[in-house]
Amino acid sequence: MITNANCRRCGKEEESWEHIWNCENNESSIKEVAEQSIYKYEKYLEEHDRSEDIAILRNFNFDFINILEQPSIVLLGKSRIWELLRGIFNNNFNNLTNKKEEKCIIKELWKFIYEEFRTRIWLVRCDEVARLEKEDNIQKQDLKKKRRKESDDKEEEKIKNQKQIKI
Repeated sequence: MITNANCRRCGKEEESWEHIWNCENNESSIKEVAEQSIYKYEKYLEEHDRSEDIAILRNFNFDFINILEQPSIVLLGKSRIWELLRGIFNNNFNNLTNKKEEKCIIKELWKFIYEEFRTRIWLVRCDEVARLEKEDNIQKQDLKKKRRKESDDKEEEKIKNQKQIKI
């Protein structure tokens, strides 16, 4: 049975969207994944004999990282890297160039980095959490019970607050 809402991996903080990506048990930080992914993407292009695309990538990789490090307008208090994590393609990437081929490489890089986040952090986490839950004999029905209880608790709190307002 699940007794608290802390992260199943580190157990130190409440599991939230932010914590999932910043958990100390992740092999790399989101910034490291983004920066390493540009290098990996360049290697991918090299393996597929796309030398013209490598030149384009090298021309825009610093601008790409610069955009990711800027504050997000959509997600207040976060950088634009968090937009990428949520699948939001920021228009500033489109504004880097007017050339179709260059825009294509920038979009491919964005997709490559998104997939790297998914495989290097998200899926690794999902596999580890599933393993931990199996070790603790936690089944899907237990997780559903926990969510239902949390939902019921929130509803009770809401009703309690409404009653206090009326008084």
